[in-house]
Amino acid sequence: MSTCRLCFHVVGSKTSIDQTIYEYCEHCVSWQMNENALPKLADEQTRYATHNNKWNDQGYRDYLMKFGATIVAQEQKGAKGVDVGAGIEKVLTRLLNEEELDVKAQDPLYGFNAYDEDELYNFVVSIETVEHFHHPYSEWERMNNAILRNGRMYVATNLLEGTQKFEDWWYVKDPTHVFFYSKITMRYIADIFNMQVDFYKHLTVFTKQ
Repeated sequence: MSTCRLCFHVVGSKTSIDQTIYEYCEHCVSWQMNENALPKLADEQTRYATHNNKWNDQGYRDYLMKFGATIVAQEQKGAKGVDVGAGIEKVLTRLLNEEELDVKAQDPLYGFNAYDEDELYNFVVSIETVEHFHHPYSEWERMNNAILRNGRMYVATNLLEGTQKFEDWWYVKDPTHVFFYSKITMRYIADIFNMQVDFYKHLTVFTKQ
């Protein structure tokens, strides 16, 4: 019997997509890849190596600053932050530092471990990362524990809309995407960690109470 890796309730219906089982949780309104199908670390690294997430790619930098602009507008200069899932070239980390924020990279795949510095931060940013969490509860808990009271978590991931059929959703096609959220899921996360949640055009923003 499978349980949701975010809320730990027993999952309900299941579906198979390209011979991979996905499970639906009615409690937090999320989908997850079956635990037995989770990709190996080496497979994830191979997939990420195909991404053109380079500092010298102006298009990628512009894409990241769609999210970064909101962070720069809401945080004071010098505010301390963590970029979760920063990637090998730490592009968003570097862009935010250029905007006079003090951001460190967190991405154990590439040896960046801001969490290990035992410091609390004003904000955490996670762009296209939370869908890769094999153990979402513990990862969200780590992000929450890393920020000060009134600190923020800026999260970008595609949310499943009510009219969207999961089996037809393009976001599922990436084999490293293993956990999928809706707005209800995000409200659930806000509740369990005592946070306020606001939905922006490109971001879900949590504020620690």
